[in-house]
Amino acid sequence: MNGKDTEAVRSAASPDGSIAADGSHAQGDIVRVLAGADMVAAHTVYPSLGPDGFVGFDIFRMQDGSPAEHWRAAQPLAAHSANGHSQFDGPAEVLYPGQVATTRKVVDYYVDRVLLARDHDLLCRFVVTDLVQHDPALGNGIGPMWAALTEADVRYTRHTVTVADGEFALTACTGSVNDTPTAFYDLYRLEHAMIAEHWNVITVPSQPMPYSVTHPRPGPAERP
Repeated sequence: MNGKDTEAVRSAASPDGSIAADGSHAQGDIVRVLAGADMVAAHTVYPSLGPDGFVGFDIFRMQDGSPAEHWRAAQPLAAHSANGHSQFDGPAEVLYPGQVATTRKVVDYYVDRVLLARDHDLLCRFVVTDLVQHDPALGNGIGPMWAALTEADVRYTRHTVTVADGEFALTACTGSVNDTPTAFYDLYRLEHAMIAEHWNVITVPSQPMPYSVTHPRPGPAERP
């Protein structure tokens, strides 16, 4: 992946660098971009979509310098947050590009062992105690995350793709909430090979999100 691919994503749907929301004339503002292998991920805010705006993740498969495929998951911006952060603020620039291999290894292992296998006793091996949380329903720290993951009605069942860049990694998983098929998009920022910050989007079928958009199919270079 190179800088030209990243710039191609920034101008994929609009000459001003914003991304058009699928099925809508609303424009999104890119907050951060991750580039890995032939995949690029964008963390995007859509302030004019819906009554209060949406936040989402866009994943692009690049081919010959242009987006060849595009998937998205988005959810409404919350009016209130339990952690004092927005769903998109925080560090945005990749500062340690040389850490990408470690980031991918740690995050993939965390997803496979903690989220899919539900071995929640391992959480403290991957997440710092003073985790900075951006899920508006959860407070900061490892405790609220542990409580949320151990709920019986929240299940991660398939790890679909990881896009890693430096100290950041975005994962897309499928599973269920209250037995309803659900897509989980989780963005992690690592410090010293530990998850220090977390953003996410949870998409359920009641939201206007086509199945093919909600569940990305990775290219060969990005399969876990």
